[in-house]
Amino acid sequence: MSICRAVARLALVEAIRGNTSVGANVFDSLIGGLDFDPNGSVSTLEEKPFAAVYSDAAMVKTGEFADCGFHANGDTMFIIEFGIAAAMFQPASDESGEREIAETGLAATDANLEFSLDLLTRQIMDTIVDPQNTWSAIFLDMLHTVSKLERARIGNDSDGIRLAGQQIRITGALLADPAKGAVIDSESPLAAFFVLAAASGNADLAGKAALLEQAMSGEVADLALLQRMTAMTSQTVAALGLNPLDAQEPDLVLNEAVIGMPQGGEQVVTND
Repeated sequence: MSICRAVARLALVEAIRGNTSVGANVFDSLIGGLDFDPNGSVSTLEEKPFAAVYSDAAMVKTGEFADCGFHANGDTMFIIEFGIAAAMFQPASDESGEREIAETGLAATDANLEFSLDLLTRQIMDTIVDPQNTWSAIFLDMLHTVSKLERARIGNDSDGIRLAGQQIRITGALLADPAKGAVIDSESPLAAFFVLAAASGNADLAGKAALLEQAMSGEVADLALLQRMTAMTSQTVAALGLNPLDAQEPDLVLNEAVIGMPQGGEQVVTND
């Protein structure tokens, strides 16, 4: 499990929820939100316009292992997928007998279907960069830098089903995970996420945050922590003139070690 990957995805879900025309209909990793069959046709089981957030492909480049071992996350893609189908239209507010798109009040035409998604795209992007949205700030701080931003259209009109969807794909350098036993800086986006999740009133989110914290917790001797962060074996430790057995001792010869993190950050391991 990547702690930072899960935190960034959950923060992005919370950032979008309630801040666009789909309202609270925003999901974490919705299975079958937009479902593709072998012929390329797309369908959905959703009954209302929706958005879903996924964390997809990730790649760690040469050199990123040096400071954080196998805890590096590298360039990670996050996908925001959203869709609307003709079946989701509602009767118009007047007596015309026509149908309309509930979220915009526009007539239920193919052109307005696409326009509604274009409008939603803008709403989502505005939400992500909103400085007043604390969940967005956590996501941006976790991702650190963005290397690629893509938008794609998805559509289907087969079998009498009119469905339109779009994707926003954001790829950026995701922060490395803390090693098990590492102390989390109180000013870090990880710490901010855990505080917000616990106070959110959302039992599911708070429960997930607690499980993530539990996965990182535990007392680990300083040398063992350094080994976890850098993926040094006991043989490598011995070659550096340190006693590999010290990694099992609660009181260690190391007083402080500064471990470089990707994207210029640092993690301080102390022997307090």
